[in-house]
Amino acid sequence: MAEQRHKYPRTFHVPWSPGATADDKILTTTAHFEGKEVIVSEKLDGENCTIGQSYTHARSTSSRHHPSRAWVKGLQAQIGHEIPEGWRLCGENLYARHSLAYEDLPSYFLLFSIWDANNTCLSWDETAEWAKLLDLMLVPVLYRGPWDEDKISKIWDGRSKYGPEGEGYVVRVAASFPYDKFAESVAKFVRPHHVQTDANWMQSEVVPNRLRPSPEVGVTPEDQQKIEAFERWIGDRTFPHPLPKTHPRRRKDHLTLHGLKQLTRSDDPVVARMGKEVIQQLWREFEGRKRASRVASRWLRCFLRATCGSD
Repeated sequence: MAEQRHKYPRTFHVPWSPGATADDKILTTTAHFEGKEVIVSEKLDGENCTIGQSYTHARSTSSRHHPSRAWVKGLQAQIGHEIPEGWRLCGENLYARHSLAYEDLPSYFLLFSIWDANNTCLSWDETAEWAKLLDLMLVPVLYRGPWDEDKISKIWDGRSKYGPEGEGYVVRVAASFPYDKFAESVAKFVRPHHVQTDANWMQSEVVPNRLRPSPEVGVTPEDQQKIEAFERWIGDRTFPHPLPKTHPRRRKDHLTLHGLKQLTRSDDPVVARMGKEVIQQLWREFEGRKRASRVASRWLRCFLRATCGSD
C-alpha cells in the first residue's frame, strides 16, 4: 500500500517580519508561544523537502522531477529503509542556489522536523536524536529557551551561518505537536525585500551551492563532486552483508551504502575493515577498472574519511 503523503503546512509570519508579502499570512498575536520553550533556527533559502520511507517530494505532494532534486532522491535511497513506516522527514533541499548563495554548507539537506505515523511532529530533542541516528544535519539553532518576544525580535543580524547573507529565522515550540496545531506551533521571520525565486530558478540552469571543505579531511569541491557522483551511481542498490550469518552485528542479509558506512564506524576493527573493503570494491567498479588509479584512490580516501570517519 502506498504511503500517505502530506503537504507541509503554510508558515505564518511573526508580526514584526518585514518580508511578508500581500499573499502571506501574518500572526496577529504571539500569545500562544508564551510560557513555552522554543527553538529559533536559521531559515534557509532552499526548497522545502519531505523524505519518506519510499518517496520524496517538495512542499507540494505532486511535485515533478527537477535536476536539483536528484541529490535528495539519492539520500532517500540510502536512508529510506531506516525511516519507520508512515513517518516522514522534513528539511531544506539546498542543492540549487536560489536568491542567496551558500559557500559553506555541511550538507545539501538540513533537517528541521520529523513527523510520525500519527501525523505528530516530534519534539526537538527527539528530532536531534533521530538526526544523529540517520547521520543527518540539523538546521542551525540561533536560540533555545523560554519564549521572550523582546529577545527573539532582536535576534536577527542579517547573516547566515553558511554565507554572507541570511533569509531569516523560524520559531517552533520545543515540544511535540499535532499537524492541526502547526499554525500555533511554528512561525517565521523573513528579511525585508527577500526575492522569491521558485518559478525562476526551476526554469534556469541549476547552479549548486557549495559544500564546506573539511580541513582535517582535505575534501575539495572537486572531491565532493566525485563523491556525490559515486553515491548517485550506487543509488538504492543493496549488497550482500559482508559479515558471516552467525556474527552478532549481522541483522540483515543485505545492506545499502548507508549501512556499509555504518559498518566502517564500528569499534570492532574486523567489522570496520570488512565494510571498508566492500566500499573499496564498489569504488573500483564505479571507476570501471580493476585497480583504482592514484587519483581514484585519493577520492576513495576522501570518501571514506569524509563520510565514514575512517581511512
